[in-house]
Amino acid sequence: MARNELVLLTGATGFIGSHLGPALVARGLQLRTSGHTRSSGETLALPIAPRTDFTRLLDGVSAVVHLAGRAHIADRSDVAALQAFRHVNTEGTKALAEAAAKAGVERFIFASSVAVHGSWPGRPLRETDAPAPATPYGISKYEAEIALQALAARTGMAITTLRLPLVYGPGAVGRMGQLVGAIARGLPLPLGSVRNARSLLGIGNLSDLIARLIECPEPIAGQFLVSDGQDVSTPEIVAALAQGMQQRARMPAVPVPVLRAFARISGKAELLDKLIGNLTIDATSIRDALSWQPPIPVHQGLVETGRAHASFRR
Repeated sequence: MARNELVLLTGATGFIGSHLGPALVARGLQLRTSGHTRSSGETLALPIAPRTDFTRLLDGVSAVVHLAGRAHIADRSDVAALQAFRHVNTEGTKALAEAAAKAGVERFIFASSVAVHGSWPGRPLRETDAPAPATPYGISKYEAEIALQALAARTGMAITTLRLPLVYGPGAVGRMGQLVGAIARGLPLPLGSVRNARSLLGIGNLSDLIARLIECPEPIAGQFLVSDGQDVSTPEIVAALAQGMQQRARMPAVPVPVLRAFARISGKAELLDKLIGNLTIDATSIRDALSWQPPIPVHQGLVETGRAHASFRR
């Protein structure tokens, strides 16, 4: 794609978008942005919803990077949560993609989630593993993928779906943000006995990958799992973050069965499993398709995440 062609970035004011937008501009790409809230410059505050008119947003656009979506609902029933997720993540995504195809957009990059796979199979996940989403969020993302595949077959628009694991970096939210906050407060994290393996994705690596997908002469279409390519344990994550924050990692070695028993009693078993369970990814397909290697090693990315948090607090 030529550098003077226009790229639309949705979700530009979120965690990933706030890093990706400047990274794309730094690569010389022309950018139009849309976010949940109006920030500055050309950012438009349009909802990703079935009835939204995307005509103005897509005028002159050659590629769309669709990050916007609903990621969390508190205090809602599963039925209500699924409806809310579907409204944005499924129906809103479908409406945007339909409008993009009608506007002549050449390539559409969709940020999906590893949650479409459901449970971990005991080995690295691959794209050939049958999706089995188990949460309203995962279901809504998978249904969006199905709709996008049908649209690609009908219109010929090249659609690249990236199934993302936990994404980390400066200003990370969610579980990574909570972990950084706990380390910053000096809280003891009883994880010294944990020996798990997790695939993560640094924001710098994700930004580089998406830029490459936009820049490559021929679109790369399909569904792809993405990661840093180096699996780490939760204690290694904590240690690297603490190193960047120049703090001591306090990790008492509580036996894992004791942790799990306490989590069951306190109703936190699912939360604990997300923290100490295994989830690894085979990201060979996207690396081979683009001849791409993540430029930032996972340890370096985690240290930089911790360092950025410490600098912000000063």
